[in-house]
Amino acid sequence: MKKVLLFLLLALVAIFIFSCGSGGGGCDHTPVISNLNFNPTSSPQGISTQVNITFDFTDSGGDVATGTLIGYDSAMNEMVRGTVAIYGAGGITADTIIIIAVTDPSEPAGQYYFGVFITDSQGCSSNELQGPFTIN
Repeated sequence: MKKVLLFLLLALVAIFIFSCGSGGGGCDHTPVISNLNFNPTSSPQGISTQVNITFDFTDSGGDVATGTLIGYDSAMNEMVRGTVAIYGAGGITADTIIIIAVTDPSEPAGQYYFGVFITDSQGCSSNELQGPFTIN
């Protein structure tokens, strides 16, 4: 399988959390993510493009620990996966996460997809949100 797509672990530049909240711990809860947005939705082939991905989360335990970004080909076959720690999220039960990714200029033109999910400190993973991305 080809090393592909926009969202290589090395391309995962940063994850930031804004705001504040309150919460506790325990695995009697599962984080939930919603409202996926990304900009831009396409990139010219051969050019590295910054993609800003945002989504909201709720986590009654307030212990979100990691964010995972997955790159898929046009048939939804997983091509690459990167997981990074989310710092400063302790006690936050609802907020917005921003992921800044960079496209790989060596990828051929075509339709790709990405998926995102978060995991808390107890290993409970949220739902996965997916979105299309075009290299033209």
